[in-house]
Amino acid sequence: MKDYQHRHKIAYPQLWGAVDGAIRDAVICHPDIVIPDKRRASIVKRVVGQVLALEARVGKPTETASE
Repeated sequence: MKDYQHRHKIAYPQLWGAVDGAIRDAVICHPDIVIPDKRRASIVKRVVGQVLALEARVGKPTETASE
């Protein structure tokens, strides 16, 4: 059985670090933003997933409603 590797597996750790760092920085620079440490990973995961989903759609035709 061939070991399947997702096409974004290489980009994931770097993107995770960038998003996590941006969120940490926002919390430090803006005291009005309150994100508990135990929730930050969940937010980072969702942002990274959305960015990778957008990248996956690049170059694909847009969907149009049929008339």
